[in-house]
Amino acid sequence: MNNDFENYQSNNEEIDLTLIFKTFLREKKLILTITILSAISGFIFSIITKPIWRGSFEIVTNESKDNINNNRILESLNIGGVKLGDIDTNETQKLILKSELVLLPVFEFVKKEYRKKGVDVSKMQLKEWTKDELNIDYEKDSNVLFIKHKNSDKKLIIETLNLISQKYKEYSKRDIMKNLERTIFYLEKQREILSDRSLESMQKLNKFAIENNLGNYDGSSGIVKDADDSTSSYNDAEETSDELSVGRRYKSQFNKLELYEVQYAELSSKFKTNSYVLTNLKFKIENIKAQLKRPNEILIEYKNLLKIATRDESLLNKVESNLELAKLQQINTPQAWELISTPKLEQKRIWPQRKRIVILSTIFSLIISMILSLFKEKLSGIIYDKKFILDKLKSNLVDSLLKNNPLLNTLVIKKLYGDSEELIFINYKSKVDTSFLEEIIKVNPINIFSEFEDLSSKKIKRIYILIEEGKFLLKDIEIINAYIQLYPEKIAGLISVE
Repeated sequence: MNNDFENYQSNNEEIDLTLIFKTFLREKKLILTITILSAISGFIFSIITKPIWRGSFEIVTNESKDNINNNRILESLNIGGVKLGDIDTNETQKLILKSELVLLPVFEFVKKEYRKKGVDVSKMQLKEWTKDELNIDYEKDSNVLFIKHKNSDKKLIIETLNLISQKYKEYSKRDIMKNLERTIFYLEKQREILSDRSLESMQKLNKFAIENNLGNYDGSSGIVKDADDSTSSYNDAEETSDELSVGRRYKSQFNKLELYEVQYAELSSKFKTNSYVLTNLKFKIENIKAQLKRPNEILIEYKNLLKIATRDESLLNKVESNLELAKLQQINTPQAWELISTPKLEQKRIWPQRKRIVILSTIFSLIISMILSLFKEKLSGIIYDKKFILDKLKSNLVDSLLKNNPLLNTLVIKKLYGDSEELIFINYKSKVDTSFLEEIIKVNPINIFSEFEDLSSKKIKRIYILIEEGKFLLKDIEIINAYIQLYPEKIAGLISVE
């Protein structure tokens, strides 16, 4: 029978909603009691709970304009495959700022303050403290870093934030100074290496030039000293080396070669090929050509040595220039990160939020109390679905009596009498309240039985069973059906009380 009722409910979704709503109306006292008590409890909790406040400040992790300009110069260097002045990404900086490197002194200060209040800090850990009380993160797509700290002590919040701000500034300066020191150290090492290399390449060039009578005699060997334009230095040096080499030693030989070739051409028409004059001129021409084969090799070697010497000197000049720039930047104390806002407390506490607690506790308790009311009625076994009762009782509904309409009830009872002189209502176990029939019973002979008596000896055929939703258990319906089957000819039907 119980399964039948559950199957019936599952097949009538619209009726289910109506029944649920009626259940809430019947159990409104339970629902209201639980909801009100929960709301009051939530309010009391929000009053006695220790408030938690939050403070914050914002910081820009970008360097100042002066630092940025100097760093751009350092970043432009790429000597020996090492890039200088590289700046970490925001994520890397955030991880560093949340590490022990910066926050450990702040954490030690907070533990000291807790000890003064008698708080046990033996189990406090930096990682947990950072997770519970601090929030450090960047504004989306920006270099603005938000630092938020929450605590129940307003004074401690401000002191902690000020200390964090100070440590962040110190870290930003230290980071820049370390970068400068690393840059200066690298440039000094490069200067030593390039000085030796430049001296060696210059000595080789001068020695080769003296041996082959090339270049100027002032030791410059045609190098154009323009450290800012190494490309023009190379081109100008090549042109100068060509002019000097040809002009000093080999120009006269080229002139002689040209003169001999002209004479040979003029005399070849006057003398035979094997004549002494032409043979002598041909010998001189071939001899000069043989001598001029070596200058080509000398020029190539000279140009190569000149290029190496020029390059080494240009790199040395560039390193020395940037070394002086880095030292100048080191002398000027770098500026720390800029604070957008000073540490300050928020006006409203972040916990407890009284309105939110009361509203949430009210909503939560309302839902719980509704669920409890549904379970309560289900566990009671009482059937509140009139249609289900009528569907399961093996007798027809004849009419209905209304508790608040005596006139209509009188007419219904007269109709039920028909040609009988007596009318019997069976109110099984007196579950239906029949007090509204007292006035009618005084006028009309109506018997109301609380049990199914032995009806076999009675001649009365006008016996009606009173039913009302919310009064019967499934077991009661089974018993009523058993009596209906036992006396089918005497039971005239069902009367619904509403």
